Amino acid sequence: MTAQIASGVQLLAADHPREPELRAAGLELGRPVVVEEDVWLGAGVIVCPGVTLGRDSIVGAGSVVTRDVPAGVVPEPLSRRSRALRMGPCARYPTSPTCQAAWDSWTGQATSSR
Repeated sequence: MTAQIASGVQLLAADHPREPELRAAGLELGRPVVVEEDVWLGAGVIVCPGVTLGRDSIVGAGSVVTRDVPAGVVPEPLSRRSRALRMGPCARYPTSPTCQAAWDSWTGQATSSR
């Protein structure tokens, strides 16, 4: 297996029950983290218990991965709102007035100052 793992990456396998009574009893469990072929993890990435990082995926520095990352995917460490602006029509037509207005609204900056 080959993977590129930068400094400060944390692969967390220890987990605990979600029910307060079981946690109070001190129960813990382990859920494996699976890192497939040719995965890149940037500096300071935290991968939570039970996550699978699919082949050829790339996780940017400082990301916290709480769900599986499919093969070949580069997840964006951006809010849903920002991601929505980078997908669909705005990905194809970023200079359209509608997309510029949405970006300006989200960032609080005028498009011309970007």
